[in-house]
Amino acid sequence: MPGDELIGGDRDFSVIRLGADGALDGSFGSNGRYCHDLGGNSNNVVFHSSLQSDGKIVVTGLRNNDMATVRYSTSGALDGGFDSIGLSGIVVPLLTTAEGRGVSIGSDGGIAVVGSGTVLLGGQRSLVLKLSANGVIDATFGLLGFSVHNLSSGNESLNTVAHDSNSKLIAGGEIHVSSKPNALVARLTTGGTLDSAFGGLGNGTFTHDFSGGGRPSEVLSLALLSNDKVVAAGYSHNGSNEDMLIFRLNSNGTLDTTFGSSGIVKVNINGTNDRAQSVILDSSGRILVAGHYVNGTRKEIALLRLTASGALDAGFGSNGVVTTGVPGYDLAGQSVRLQSDGKIIVGATRAGTNSNDGLVLRYRP
Repeated sequence: MPGDELIGGDRDFSVIRLGADGALDGSFGSNGRYCHDLGGNSNNVVFHSSLQSDGKIVVTGLRNNDMATVRYSTSGALDGGFDSIGLSGIVVPLLTTAEGRGVSIGSDGGIAVVGSGTVLLGGQRSLVLKLSANGVIDATFGLLGFSVHNLSSGNESLNTVAHDSNSKLIAGGEIHVSSKPNALVARLTTGGTLDSAFGGLGNGTFTHDFSGGGRPSEVLSLALLSNDKVVAAGYSHNGSNEDMLIFRLNSNGTLDTTFGSSGIVKVNINGTNDRAQSVILDSSGRILVAGHYVNGTRKEIALLRLTASGALDAGFGSNGVVTTGVPGYDLAGQSVRLQSDGKIIVGATRAGTNSNDGLVLRYRP
């Protein structure tokens, strides 16, 4: 469970590992925890992680104003075989700031990182970086390993990425279209260019005004089916508050009208602000979504299961929804994973008056 923590005024990368019983694993790091000071000032923030097939942990985020990607060994230490010191701290040309928001490991061990950066003359651009398996920038991808896109006249960002069956990159985020913030899914070729065969617009992107009226929508997580259909999750605004948003695209980047209502599912649990933060698929093709909703004045974890066709699964929780709250705290689901026995792990944040903590919960399937 990667994250960041405040120690002596500095915010550092932090990774913990739990045993099957939920206790800290004493064989990992120091008593189950490894805390890593990336140097510089206190602005070191973890946004996402991915587990390699060999158990090593790749984490991406922000170090000061630069994108940082780190790999940790299975024993809870910096992996010295990754860019020599375990850290790829990337200063992106022509960008004054850059941050990694999502990371995916390819079948060849190559690492794709997506995020955003601020250009010298102002404005936020979407950013894709490709690293080799040993953490060195892959100069065969894009322009010397970077793919920076200006898809609109407004700000844009990427939050999540996955490799499809052809090793192309599927990335999700947000783009401003005619000054309206819209959900975005893009596909890049293995060489780092936008794939014109995806999205139906001829530019490698799918965008849709899910909210209408200039209200925001955004993709925060995505998962791929074996046939390369894309399940994306995030939020859209209904004019009063935010809904959980889940939609499915065909492999060519068009809405899959066999899913939900014309390819789209929106869920609002309590008539307040809801967000889908993480999505995965189980072995039966059902869709698990973790996020949050607001109950009174407090956020609570929301865990949803949908059928493969996009209906809430009545056999899960209460009509497909499980909620978890703790009096006096704001809880928000940030990631969802599956154990081999089908049990569901949710990583979450817990915020109180004087504390901000990480939280791990396990649910029966």
